[in-house]
Amino acid sequence: MPDIIEKYDPDSIRYFLTINAPESRDADFSWKEFIYSHNSELLGAYGNLVNRTLKFIQKTFDGILPEKVINKEIADRVTLLYEETGQNIEKANFKKALEKVFELVRYSNKYFDEQQPWKQVHEDTEACKQTLADCVYILGNLANILAPFLPFSSEKVKGMLQITEQSWGPLLVSPQKLTKVEPLFERIDPDRISKELEELKKCERI
Repeated sequence: MPDIIEKYDPDSIRYFLTINAPESRDADFSWKEFIYSHNSELLGAYGNLVNRTLKFIQKTFDGILPEKVINKEIADRVTLLYEETGQNIEKANFKKALEKVFELVRYSNKYFDEQQPWKQVHEDTEACKQTLADCVYILGNLANILAPFLPFSSEKVKGMLQITEQSWGPLLVSPQKLTKVEPLFERIDPDRISKELEELKKCERI
């Protein structure tokens, strides 16, 4: 564990062990699955949602977060997620809780793609602001819900959105200007798989 923590993002390790743990029996650790899980789910899904939303606001609206009444369907999804995640945490169903959260991550990326804010900004600015306000609302609440699972990246998102509230329930992101947007995760080169396996073989020989 000291070796893996030194080389990889602790949230990536926490995510992989939680999402792959059968919870009622022993689990296997696979370097291949770990690295692909990080690149596709944490970086490609969650990290991408954060980056594409906040970078777009920086580029298009000078970093000013749009103020809009949040889409009811999205607000309802977020409220339900707090309830479901809280219940699963209380029952120690951590894997199921994390799966539910990442269902919202995938839904949100699909929402962003379907709304096409890069087109809306030229055709209907208010609709574009609505899309971005909805996505920022989701990001703030994802960071809050994911705090027990991914504490370090959650703090990054909360820092970017200047969220200080500490409570288990839907929260609104205060109107503000983004001053710092940074990637949540860095891509892990798949070549690391063979290197890590080679390191294991060396340990076995010792």
